Order: sequence, then C-alpha cells, then structure tokens
Amino acid sequence: MKNYFNYDFINKAIVGSKTAIKKANAGNTPEYRELCKKLAEHPDFNVVPKDIKENAEKKKYHGLTFDRMKEYILTQPDSENRVKVFEKVQEIAEAKGAKYPLTKKWFLKTYPEYKENEASVMEEKKAMEQAEAELDAIIEEENNSDELAA
Repeated sequence: MKNYFNYDFINKAIVGSKTAIKKANAGNTPEYRELCKKLAEHPDFNVVPKDIKENAEKKKYHGLTFDRMKEYILTQPDSENRVKVFEKVQEIAEAKGAKYPLTKKWFLKTYPEYKENEASVMEEKKAMEQAEAELDAIIEEENNSDELAA
C-alpha cells in the first residue's frame, strides 16, 4: 500500500501533497480512505499540505510548448523525419500518462543545443520588445510633429 500522507507528531498534523489532498476531497479514493483512517487514529490532528522546497538552481524552460519544440525541430536538417519521431514520442509519452514531461525530456536530450541557445532566444525577445518600444516612440514623435505642423 502506498502512503499518501505522513504524520507530523511535533505539529500534530497529517501531511500530504496538494494532489493527494485534492484526491482525498473527491471521496472514495485510496487517498480518501487513508486520510480517513489517519484522522480516525488522531482526531486532534490537522491536515496540511506538504511544503515543497524548490531548487533555485534548477533550469526552467518557460515557454517550451509542444508547438515551440516542433518549430525548433523544423529548423533542423531532415526535419520531416524528425517531426514524425517527435509525434511518436508524444504518443508514447501520453500512453505512459506523462505527455509533457517525457516529451520535454526527450526533446532536451535530443537537442542539447536548444539549452545553450535559450539564453540567446530570451535576449532576442528582449531586443524585439525594446525595438518595438523605440519604434512606437518614433511613430508617436512623428504624429506629434504632424499635429504641430497642421
């Protein structure tokens, strides 16, 4: 039997992940039965979510969607075959119940250069935003000078 909840005797608490607590709230699940049993054994305990500490050094890939992965693959040599492999990886990952995490792991392993290029993509995005802001300022300046001339 899998333990979804643990005791914290010091704080008189039953600790579980947010997911386990959510599933227990649904009722008639293994999480629900385990929580009911633990609460019956310790009725004065509170149920609290587990405090998860994030690794600040962990590399995150914000904006790495399936579409973004596919766009990147299309820029590579032999992209038609690589896209087919990518789609098969998605199917297999979905069958295993972890479509995004497994596909992302495969993508980053298959295209390690993407990790290195991500910084330049972010820099490019910032440069585009700055260029758009400067262009907007120029257009506004022209509009103001046209109004003054009229």
